[in-house]
Amino acid sequence: MVTTWFRDAMLYRETGDSDIERLMNSEQVEAMKNFSHNFPDADLYQSVLEVEKSLELIDRHVQVNLILIVLLNKLRSYIRK
Repeated sequence: MVTTWFRDAMLYRETGDSDIERLMNSEQVEAMKNFSHNFPDADLYQSVLEVEKSLELIDRHVQVNLILIVLLNKLRSYIRK
């Protein structure tokens, strides 16, 4: 779900309001608009990769608490203003 939201945010950032029908979370357009405005330099692609890496680690039975702590710290660094 998080990867889908980041994907939609990337698409919204590139196309704006002209391609809303392609968004999987079209009901959250306003949130994506605010996010894009507040974090124009966020590295959303790298954020998606980190979430996917974390899901792989969960599948390999690594401790979830540690995965989430590391993921949140990495996301914070990719999304910072």
